[in-house]
Amino acid sequence: MAIELEDFCQTVQQDLFDLAGSNYPAMKREPTGLLDAVRSESNRSGFSQNYITDGGDGKLKQVLIEWIKPIPVSTTVTTMQDICEAGTEEPVFRDVKTLTGFASTRVIEFSDAELRKLCDAPSEHRAKVISAHMSGLFRKVNQICIAKYNTGVGGFIGGVAAGKNVEFLHYDGISEAAKPDGEIVMMEDMQNLGVTGKPLVVGSGIISRYSKLAQIGCCNDYGQDVSDLSGAYDFYRDRDVDIVLGTSENVFAFAPGAVQLATYNMFRGDFRKVVPNVYVHDTITDPVQGITVDVKMKYDDCAHVWRMAYFLHFDLFLLTNDMFYDADERDGVNYAFKYKAVRTVTP
Repeated sequence: MAIELEDFCQTVQQDLFDLAGSNYPAMKREPTGLLDAVRSESNRSGFSQNYITDGGDGKLKQVLIEWIKPIPVSTTVTTMQDICEAGTEEPVFRDVKTLTGFASTRVIEFSDAELRKLCDAPSEHRAKVISAHMSGLFRKVNQICIAKYNTGVGGFIGGVAAGKNVEFLHYDGISEAAKPDGEIVMMEDMQNLGVTGKPLVVGSGIISRYSKLAQIGCCNDYGQDVSDLSGAYDFYRDRDVDIVLGTSENVFAFAPGAVQLATYNMFRGDFRKVVPNVYVHDTITDPVQGITVDVKMKYDDCAHVWRMAYFLHFDLFLLTNDMFYDADERDGVNYAFKYKAVRTVTP
């Protein structure tokens, strides 16, 4: 229960942050595995700047994506062709994307009367409160991205639908051991497409336990050193994948560059407006995520209260499911996969 004191500074005040340090709940960021994976250097290394919707002027822009489909082997012939005859012009496919994701903090209020009671300087106290809100804001962004990934995920070569089972753990009734079959299947799926770079894998539960066991273990029942497999992919733990999807043991795996986050800020360029001690329409960059968000602030001079909210327009873009022709065995593949991790039990 909160204790109301007339003046905290007249008591022996001990900030919980000083007591708990890095484990102070209000300052501790909640995990955002998928968002972290998408924002990682390995995923963005080949990121096209033309994909960015925010040009720094506050104007919303659309993303035009163009691609040419690879020619399936079934259309290749083994006879000499007469180039005097009419041929086939390969079409360029286009898709226009707009941002539909949005997340915001609730309205945050700071009253002069309350700020007078605190030992912290007003700016220091505001910074702590804002940091506490940022954790929830970016977790909400992450949850929305999970839902968008699940909607846009592709299938596997040969028309296999998303969500196939892969085995990662084995329990013999006494102890649990890492089973590399699942990792091998995932890597085979990537290698069959000629993917370069380490895949990015997101999930929790079985896949999380497997990753830990593979790093600390050695040999399974067949003499295979499972620790040699660790490091074949970049793993990001994210409990929200199962929470958002409402089912257990979901695993996302995608090729570097196949999934990207685009953001947009309203209050830039001509749309940035700052009137000191009156109102603010501006942006700030979160030092943890490195993502710039919009901030809207206003001072109520009658109630002596500052009110503010922080928000972000964004979207998660996956490669299209229409990258290949219908005759291609890769039809429906977009380099973003979904699996279900499995634990086998032998009595």
